[in-house]
Amino acid sequence: MSGITHDAYELPPRKKPKVSELPLSSAQRASVDGMLHTFKKKGEFDALRKKTFQQYNESAQRGMFEATLRTFTSTEIDREPVKYLKPDRRMGAPLLEGAAARANVYMQTEKDVDAYIDQYLETAERALRRIRRDEVGDEAAGEEQQRGNKSDEAYAAEAEERRKARAKKNAEEEKARRKQEAQERKKKELEALKKKQEELMKETEKLQREQKRRAEREAWKAAEKQ
Repeated sequence: MSGITHDAYELPPRKKPKVSELPLSSAQRASVDGMLHTFKKKGEFDALRKKTFQQYNESAQRGMFEATLRTFTSTEIDREPVKYLKPDRRMGAPLLEGAAARANVYMQTEKDVDAYIDQYLETAERALRRIRRDEVGDEAAGEEQQRGNKSDEAYAAEAEERRKARAKKNAEEEKARRKQEAQERKKKELEALKKKQEELMKETEKLQREQKRRAEREAWKAAEKQ
């Protein structure tokens, strides 16, 4: 274990989230969908795709991929000729394609294409921002861009501030709730005490009346004996 360096535990770079994975409101999602629709309608998406694949087709990476694919295909057919060539050769192509995918033959090609796409992202971003400015105006679009340019640290700091604010609000609400409960308990206790006092007074008055009647009867009996 002593030979393992700290670098062995480094996490892979965080993948950029897809639009569908972002916590957007319905209005924000509708705005994004609208921009993408306009972007495609203006032909920007097709232009980006054509430029990307044209650059890839003219690159050395395509030749390397084709050579790798031919080698893999030949090896697979030699290894299992019955599977790929009999009884129906038309089934061989999709079977080989699936085998190549499982063997990650396309992985490097996907990375190469992604790299070419990244080269045109700045152009695509400018086109999308033009579309957004046309929709909401320069000032609103500028404010959105400024918010979007915040660093992860800035967003984390804002999230922490919101968390603290929520915690403070929850604590205040809990304090108010406990105070309200204490007041209600005290009110009920006072009402119960008042009720007991009233019952005691009624009982006392009843005893006093009975004592008075008893005294009157005894006095009347004493008067009769005389």
